[in-house]
Amino acid sequence: MSGIRDNFVEKFQEKAKMRARIRNLQMKEHLVFGKYTCLRCGGAIPSFERIGQYPGALSRTDNKTEICSDCGSNEALECMRGLLTAQDRWAIQDVIKNSDDI
Repeated sequence: MSGIRDNFVEKFQEKAKMRARIRNLQMKEHLVFGKYTCLRCGGAIPSFERIGQYPGALSRTDNKTEICSDCGSNEALECMRGLLTAQDRWAIQDVIKNSDDI
């Protein structure tokens, strides 16, 4: 059973990384969502399909930062494995650090 769960988690994380790369490209194209921007990946809160229609997830890193639904699911899986990504390692932080390139 553990192998099946690990395989699911791995596939989910691969998809999340791909979505994060796409979102980084979109951020570089100046597609920002104002107060509905996920601070973990740069995507829309709660999702691209429903920007601002309802609240996103709360990050497990501090229980107050609002993030998109996909990142909320990803954090839940990371937390199960004991590998929660710290806020200073979120993908959006790379975009902010390299904002001169945008």
